[in-house]
Amino acid sequence: MWLAFLTGLFGSMHCVGMCGAIALSLPSRTFFGNFLYNLGRIVTYTFLGLIFGFFGKGLDLLGWQQVLSIVLGGVVILGVFLPQFTKIPLLDKLFFRLKQSFTPFFKHKSNFSLFVIGLLNGLLPCGLVYLAIIGSVVMAAPLEGATYMFFFGLGTIPMMQLLAIYKKLLTAEWRRKIFKMMPVFAIILGLLLIFRGLNLGIPYISPHIEPQSGVAECK
Repeated sequence: MWLAFLTGLFGSMHCVGMCGAIALSLPSRTFFGNFLYNLGRIVTYTFLGLIFGFFGKGLDLLGWQQVLSIVLGGVVILGVFLPQFTKIPLLDKLFFRLKQSFTPFFKHKSNFSLFVIGLLNGLLPCGLVYLAIIGSVVMAAPLEGATYMFFFGLGTIPMMQLLAIYKKLLTAEWRRKIFKMMPVFAIILGLLLIFRGLNLGIPYISPHIEPQSGVAECK
């Protein structure tokens, strides 16, 4: 799960750029309030990991796990160089309606509202979250998929909590630096997914996976 945590930790600068405006406009700007918001995000991420872990498990039973890992790795890299092929108009419309559902909760300063805002925020379109979801699919197990997304969300906490204290993280210069780094993270993850699918027997990078078992030998 180290890859999930590191993806969240180093990719959380992207979270600051994409979701920082929401974090800075929360109805309660206390440290605890910001934590509840982030906790809501993690709960949503974990639930998504559970769902996509089931999906990956089904493909694993069909013996497609390694092929899936290679294909998804290729899609991630393709998305860096040809982002227009990764856009889905229908999802854009659904996410626009989701954003509208935020409004009532921003009118209340209750802890419940902060938590729900975090839950809904976790469903908003985000390239970094998509990368993590791909990782949870490749885990090919519901519990492992959920755990993967939990550690990913945990990795985003330090930077997002820091944002509640240090607003200058959201400057235009920071955002430019962040968006320049994201393609690099995506390519690295894409390559790791491809190597994992190649079953090369390299510990932690491309461990040997027994066919239709999902058991990786990292020794």
